[in-house]
Amino acid sequence: LNVALYGKADQSSVYQEEGMPEHAIDGNKNSNYVIKSCTHTIPETGPWWRVDLKKPHQISRVAITNRGDCCAERLEGAEVRVGQTICYDNSNPHKNSMQKLLEINQEVNISGFKINWQKSECLSICQNAEVYGEVCEVPELNVALHGTADQSSVYQEEGMPEHAIDGNKNSNYMIKSCTHTIPEMGPWWRVDLKKPHQISRVAITNRGDCCAERLEGAEVRIGNSLDNNGNNNPKCGAVESTSAWSTHTFCCSGMEGRYVSIVIPGRKDVLSLCEVEIFGIPAECPSFLGELNVALHGTADQSSVYHEEGMPEHAIDGNKNSNYTIKSCTHTIPEMGPWWRVDLKKPHQISRVAITNRGDCCAERLVGAEIRIGNSLDNNGNNNPNAEGVETVRLAVHVSCSTMEAHQVTILVGEQYVNVSICKNAQVYGEVCEDVVLELNVALYGKADQSSVYHEEGMPEHAIDGNKNSNYTIKSCTHTIPETGPWWRVDLKKPHQISRVAITNRGDCCAERLEGAEVRIGNSLDNNGNNNPKCATVESPWAGSTETFCCYGMEGRYVNIVIPGREVSLTLCEVEVYGVPA
Repeated sequence: LNVALYGKADQSSVYQEEGMPEHAIDGNKNSNYVIKSCTHTIPETGPWWRVDLKKPHQISRVAITNRGDCCAERLEGAEVRVGQTICYDNSNPHKNSMQKLLEINQEVNISGFKINWQKSECLSICQNAEVYGEVCEVPELNVALHGTADQSSVYQEEGMPEHAIDGNKNSNYMIKSCTHTIPEMGPWWRVDLKKPHQISRVAITNRGDCCAERLEGAEVRIGNSLDNNGNNNPKCGAVESTSAWSTHTFCCSGMEGRYVSIVIPGRKDVLSLCEVEIFGIPAECPSFLGELNVALHGTADQSSVYHEEGMPEHAIDGNKNSNYTIKSCTHTIPEMGPWWRVDLKKPHQISRVAITNRGDCCAERLVGAEIRIGNSLDNNGNNNPNAEGVETVRLAVHVSCSTMEAHQVTILVGEQYVNVSICKNAQVYGEVCEDVVLELNVALYGKADQSSVYHEEGMPEHAIDGNKNSNYTIKSCTHTIPETGPWWRVDLKKPHQISRVAITNRGDCCAERLEGAEVRIGNSLDNNGNNNPKCATVESPWAGSTETFCCYGMEGRYVNIVIPGREVSLTLCEVEVYGVPA
């Protein structure tokens, strides 16, 4: 949560009433000082601003919005201090865009934080103090409970890997509460969290009935790789000394990964764990920045044509069938250095190229093929820079191009006398160079509607006004009447590819009302848009929380929030929809 919203602000001085300290924690990120959205001190040596969070919190990050109407350079050199620790030193503020997220290397228990300057200057902050964290005594979600466990071996049924994520911390092996491998070199245990998470801490409960010393030297590893069964992923911590019934907690400071492994490296031993708790949140959604298969709109050519079944345009027709005889593939005659090329019509930034090989025969012919990307037609485009080569025979080849710029993409087989056959090659992914589209909160430009209006404080447009304040009474939230299946909808005016939707819940009361709400995205207004495909469901809403749902490029003009099958009021304090035009 942004816990600053519930704090009390102060600063070293006040220039005038437009610059009161509380303006930095009012939930309004407008960067224009004159509308009373920013703070402002007098010109003084070492000006500072502070928020008292009222009780100790574990702070994960701090976000600062700089003044946008003038004077952005004043913030240069500002320090963010949490407790006695300098957490961030800003050396390059940018006008109207200085929203730097701060990652703290360890959890710090504090009751406030301070921003100060050691020079004679004015201090002005616009909705600073998005201070994200938790009250120390409130536990995070143990995401291991929803994972799938595995281990290097099983000694007997009392020691199955899933016993470490069953929520039972009893440390007696005999009651089937612990894991147990056979004695072996480098025993390991692993949980698959199903998707990447940002992990704050991992807690391991050791066996208590015997053999506690076995856990000594065990390492906690977190990452997205399964190389060496996940044991090559980055290390969070290691058990240095242990005792029976002990629980060891390792602070992992937001390390990201889908897999969490416990491994005893370089020693023949038994690994036995009575519970593994993993506290964290889903990692940030993958961005969907308008990357398209631009080959579909290009013009194909090749060095020769063997037969009409093998025309060059077959590789960019959208059909990935790998059977040549159904006119889904290209085919040259047997010749020295055969090539195929697509003209993208204008320069693009190419992120990757995907090639589908022939599947009915002759797959080895593609070995040694090179992918060339550039703007030249010298030597039929075959002198352009080399992106990658095909080294082994596979049905599909995916090549990352590190965003090369190109007008032409060519695939050629070098100094070999061979024919080349490609089935739906040229999935060439990229963007037009002069029209790179950035992902935005497109809801801000939409038009909102809802099933009913309880009162003027709860108008539908309040959810797309850019104000995430979660207090209904200040006209920052929506509100329907109590009704069956209440809904809210934003019309984005045209179809978009949506990467994620973020919903800010009401914070002053009634947070539980949002439970079961569904996010639906599509182009239909049937049933007011509530029949469109579902992106996600709100499962456990907190007061004032902002929950982000990954929609992975779902396409639609309309984004709906609906609570199906229940009589309740729907209240939303902000809906952010991130994506690009389809």
